[in-house]
Amino acid sequence: MQEKTNLTFKSLNSGVMHACGHDLHLTSLLGAIKYFKDNQEQIKGTIQFLFQPAEEAGGGAEQVIEKKVLKDVKAILGFHNNPNLPVGTIALQSGPMMAGCYKFEVTIKGQGSHGAKPEKGRDPIIASTEIVGALQTIVSRNVNPQDAVVISVTNINAGSVWNVIPSEAYFQGTVRLFDEKNAELVKQRLFELVEGIAKAYGQSVEIDWSERALPINNDSDLTQIVINSLSNTVHKPLLSMAGEDFATYQKKIPGVFAFIGSNGSPDAADWHEPNFVGLDETLKTGVNYFIEGAQGLLEYLSEKVN
Repeated sequence: MQEKTNLTFKSLNSGVMHACGHDLHLTSLLGAIKYFKDNQEQIKGTIQFLFQPAEEAGGGAEQVIEKKVLKDVKAILGFHNNPNLPVGTIALQSGPMMAGCYKFEVTIKGQGSHGAKPEKGRDPIIASTEIVGALQTIVSRNVNPQDAVVISVTNINAGSVWNVIPSEAYFQGTVRLFDEKNAELVKQRLFELVEGIAKAYGQSVEIDWSERALPINNDSDLTQIVINSLSNTVHKPLLSMAGEDFATYQKKIPGVFAFIGSNGSPDAADWHEPNFVGLDETLKTGVNYFIEGAQGLLEYLSEKVN
């Protein structure tokens, strides 16, 4: 992504930028580490600090868990900056916060022919356009209207010249949702529609479905402990359809994940946009969130043990 901000420290590398604010997350945790190092007598138990690896690419949390880095951890705390919220704002609730993220890839194999002789082939472009349209019925005719589910086809590729029907067509996209049961439903219907329509057009398909991130689901008890520990007023969040690798940790460890405001101006760019700006003033709230949240959880867990 080509950075289009006017920051004095904007990226010098073409096509590379901090378009999600992970530098804010890392620096906030460094600030918390310094505080606890300087005030070790306040630690009632053990704190491990985790710099979340490969969050964007996915799979980083699985590697951490597999290496048993978090073997004895009883609770986990994290946050993501949110440019839609003013600096100093913390948004947090028990239950859902961010959506599960799933990726699908479909290759349709037909038979190529000259554009003037379509009857000689099996046009995969026609089949793919039928499928792309039909995928939208998964949400509108299968999912409870009160549930939030999004299916987006984001890339289509077929053919290379103007007068030849290709033998293959390819498309990929993403599914976002908050209930894992809906993930199974969407996956089942997607496979049924893709395979059924392709068969009707005399073609074959290859489908790849991958889980990139589970839905964020905050533990109700721990969330209340964290809220009570924070000096900032905590606001009710707007759920985000973006995905977060932190959910994989929550599958194994009860956890709390928050949004911390990093901009809030009316024209602020969202995550993964060329004009994204996460303000440095976010760091004070980020550091305090880690310190106060960790202290509250440690006290709660120590009392629970005793």
